[in-house]
Amino acid sequence: MVILSTIVNIAGIPGAAVAHSILMHKMFISTVTDLHVPMSVWVLALLVGSQMPFFLYPTGDALGAMGLARSKDLKNIIIFGVFVTIIVVLFIVIRVLFL
Repeated sequence: MVILSTIVNIAGIPGAAVAHSILMHKMFISTVTDLHVPMSVWVLALLVGSQMPFFLYPTGDALGAMGLARSKDLKNIIIFGVFVTIIVVLFIVIRVLFL
């Protein structure tokens, strides 16, 4: 359940982490309580998941920082974002397996 909600978080709302976390919490809280998932794990999934859209694809914040640095290396930002997203999903999977 936590792994599924983390993967759903990838298609989140970039730049609206709080709204995204509230929405995901309201969508999945009944299932989380029915499955007796510890709240510490659920909070970790919400916090990490709300940041994944920012990592996965560059948003205005990343592009603005690139502009200030006069960088045009968007390819490496996308590669790094995909790499970080994979690592975060693996972290959640490992954390869930070792409750």
